[in-house]
Amino acid sequence: MPGLLRRFHPGHIAGVLKQVHPDGNIYPVQYYSRALRSYERNYTISELECLAIVECVDKFRVYLLGTRFVIYSDHHALQWLKTIKDPTGRLFRWSLRLSAYDYEVKYLKGSRQYEADLLSRNPFCGFLSTGQIKDHQGELRRDTRYILNDKDLMTITRRGVTKIIVPPSLRGTLLQRAHRDFNHPGISQMTRMIAAQYYWDGMTNDIRTHVRACSVCQLVKPPKGPIYGELGQLPPAVLPYELVSLDTISGFAKNGNSQTFLHVVVDHATRYAWAFPSRSTSILTYTQVIKKVMQFGSPKRLLTDRAPAFTSLKFRRFLIRYNIGQLLTTSNNPQANGLSERLNATITGKLKLLRLQQPKTAWTKLLPQVLQAYNHTPHSVTGFPPSYLLLDTGKLAPFFSGPYEILEIISPQIVRINRSNRPLSREKDTIHVNKLKHYTENEQFISPPLVLATTESDPPALKELYLWKRSLQDYLSK
Repeated sequence: MPGLLRRFHPGHIAGVLKQVHPDGNIYPVQYYSRALRSYERNYTISELECLAIVECVDKFRVYLLGTRFVIYSDHHALQWLKTIKDPTGRLFRWSLRLSAYDYEVKYLKGSRQYEADLLSRNPFCGFLSTGQIKDHQGELRRDTRYILNDKDLMTITRRGVTKIIVPPSLRGTLLQRAHRDFNHPGISQMTRMIAAQYYWDGMTNDIRTHVRACSVCQLVKPPKGPIYGELGQLPPAVLPYELVSLDTISGFAKNGNSQTFLHVVVDHATRYAWAFPSRSTSILTYTQVIKKVMQFGSPKRLLTDRAPAFTSLKFRRFLIRYNIGQLLTTSNNPQANGLSERLNATITGKLKLLRLQQPKTAWTKLLPQVLQAYNHTPHSVTGFPPSYLLLDTGKLAPFFSGPYEILEIISPQIVRINRSNRPLSREKDTIHVNKLKHYTENEQFISPPLVLATTESDPPALKELYLWKRSLQDYLSK
């Protein structure tokens, strides 16, 4: 009985037709692989896996017609391929194409599909293949820190993580691939990507030198320094959608598409970004942009500039209808919203990099790749990818609860508050001033009584309380 192994890898599909010979061994009959077309890259994972099966069966049809065969796939969901009810769209068309064959779909772990995996991608250890590393390991000097692993690769353990030692002749190749394939990231992002699996002495300095010497980055990326003035700083947002900025970038008319504007939305707490190409800056366009963002979550406050569309009565009524507060920057002062302006520079810079490498591709087709790379790369401020923070909001829950009033100042270091101490069955609690935080009521900039807040998630006896020491000193001096 013939067996068909198929394999999908981002950007490629591949398969191999194999058959059991009379001697009991399994031999390959034919191989097939191809790159995905531009529209196929928008398919879901299940559709891509199914596409690989359909393409491979069509390629090997002269061997499979009239013969029962088995399709081995590493995707569990494809086992419903023959039993799906009421199929629609491309799944319906594919099921009709496969109905002429007598087949069975079985699950096979991806690590056992060696041939199909080789056709869809090289067996890389991240950015380098195992064969490359083995061939150049003789360049490494002897070191007691190096250990040979089960794949005959020299490794070293750093802070509990085992990393592969990169031979000197492969370090330049590794840096070029990491910098090129991930759309020219900066020094810190390059270090995070490479240091997760590789190591060599002086790696950080080599990464810094390579990034600074990149000709594409020097041509496209603007210099970072004080020559542009200081960007405005906004109060930090605690939760996702607590503060969202909306800004527009213009000037894309002569870049392979008739859409001139790019509307960029960023969440201040997670740094997650949305971007929507458009032909206009009308009120209707901006309301549609906000509705698309609201599919993920409802913003509490929206920060914009003073463009006519944002200050119009119709737009304000729209925000009131959805309980969204509005904040406006000062006139002709984009520096007041430094976060949005910095994100705009990042997105346009990444688009320039891709356009320089793919000059015949419209910028709107390159935009999803830029957004995916940005939202899935650890941010330099938060240390986490924005997509991770947007989905895992538990890490951004409020840290404090309260407030509590200071009843008595026992000493410059000890105060008593009106918080019950349940383990000791007391109505009041005594704490150190290092655990205090100043509380301002109704967001008015006045000098209220000294109060503090606690962490809801901690046990009552372990709740931490903070206060700025300067506030306590001001209180004691009165």
